[in-house]
Amino acid sequence: MRHVLNNPIKRNLAVSNLHLLFISTLAIFKDLAERTSLSTRTISELYNNKIKSYTKHSIDELVNAFGITDMIELIMIVDDEETDN
Repeated sequence: MRHVLNNPIKRNLAVSNLHLLFISTLAIFKDLAERTSLSTRTISELYNNKIKSYTKHSIDELVNAFGITDMIELIMIVDDEETDN
């Protein structure tokens, strides 16, 4: 028996919560770059959700810099239709 989907597949995206972390810690890109091995460009791309993939290294650096214990503090899943990208 063949099953046919009539509804389009709902797309979800991972978006950065970095802006919330910056607000809560009063961090700025340059300060974070100095505390991690990430460039200010990488931090800016993460902050503005312009990065296409998250490297384990970037995640590790941010987790340690902000003392993150739950990934939802760093990345949130949202409906594709809710984003401006």
